[in-house]
Amino acid sequence: ADGGASVASAANVDDGVGVGGGCACPYDYVAVTHNFEGSPHVDSKDTAPQLAISLGDFGEGGELCVSDDDGRTAVITTKRRVAKMDGRYVHWVRGWGGGDRFSLIFYATEEGKARPRVRAWYESPCATSA
Repeated sequence: ADGGASVASAANVDDGVGVGGGCACPYDYVAVTHNFEGSPHVDSKDTAPQLAISLGDFGEGGELCVSDDDGRTAVITTKRRVAKMDGRYVHWVRGWGGGDRFSLIFYATEEGKARPRVRAWYESPCATSA
């Protein structure tokens, strides 16, 4: 396991097409990770919530965990499903039971794409509020 990450510009993601139910895509980067198991951290340069999905043959675990300002923590399954969370809140990836885990994280750092910090996680990838 290399635990590496690559970052690619996603300048054309904000083309008005949207993801899923037609939500706006304010993302200018995509991080591609392989077997990344993150400790709790905040993505302080983010300017909007993120979309995340994990893929691969990894075993039990590998969920994305996000804590809000009230101390509540959500454990979000991203295996073969898109999740929306805000990296400006404390978050991390749980360990898993072997196998390869790849993830794609769509995020924005440009001030012109800034969205307010509203909530740590969302019920739907296209949700804009509670």
